[in-house]
Amino acid sequence: MVTERLRTDITRYFRHKPSYPGATHVLEPIPYIKLPIRNDDLSHSQIRPSQPGIGTKLDYQISEGWYYSGNYFKFGHGAVDFELPYGFSVAAPCEGYAMSSYHSHPLTDRRGNVLVKNGIKIGFGIGYFVQIYNPKQDRFIQLGHLSNIVDKIPFSVPIKSGNKWLATGHLLNREEMLRGNNQNLVYVNAGETVGFVGYSGLTSEEDYKEGYERPYTIDPNKVRTWSVPHIHMDEFQRNYKTGKKDWRRDPYDLYNKKNRYPTHANNLCIGKDPLFLTDESNRPYFADR
Repeated sequence: MVTERLRTDITRYFRHKPSYPGATHVLEPIPYIKLPIRNDDLSHSQIRPSQPGIGTKLDYQISEGWYYSGNYFKFGHGAVDFELPYGFSVAAPCEGYAMSSYHSHPLTDRRGNVLVKNGIKIGFGIGYFVQIYNPKQDRFIQLGHLSNIVDKIPFSVPIKSGNKWLATGHLLNREEMLRGNNQNLVYVNAGETVGFVGYSGLTSEEDYKEGYERPYTIDPNKVRTWSVPHIHMDEFQRNYKTGKKDWRRDPYDLYNKKNRYPTHANNLCIGKDPLFLTDESNRPYFADR
């Protein structure tokens, strides 16, 4: 317990208020995002005619926090996972420029052997994702493992490389995104539907078909997965020189495992400097607030 708390505090100190690469000022944790869920949706069926799904769910779970809760993975998560039914609507947690693509690859050991869990080969990619760039904060939100993406958001076709699918269109720099005439982007408002919950990138078989210009809708009753349907949400600064995610931050300011994270159904507290906009009970606002 003491070691976990110390690790959390150290991570918060170095990750929550970092300097931009090459800059001298400190990045303050200004609240600007909401939950990627609309409160109104939790009381309505999410089944869509074009895509199988699961019906009403009255709450959401935090299925993973900043660090993986189990012992299967030996590295940090760097994001927060919201467990919800397959096909549930995913809302933009902030306004900004949105694009989408697909990424997946099998998880292998040091010898190159594909790892297996519960008899299922482990796919380990972000799958179908929507990336939103918020120009006011100069930060990105990425929502991954989606089962589908709304037609409004442009889809950048991934590239096949060996046994991997590499995402495209997501490495634009600030000037390219703000130019206003890029066909890979569209502006979205906070609370707007951007996609639907799934487990893409985490299946025993590819859930993208080569040559498709939009996401390929799978049948969740036929495709095997080692995971559960959820939204993977991470917040970061893009390093425009390398294209890698940089200065990731936990929106809850907890940097911990899933059992430390609150929802509206339990009584845990979030950190002192969350990136979430919160209500009088110190709970993140739903996207439709």
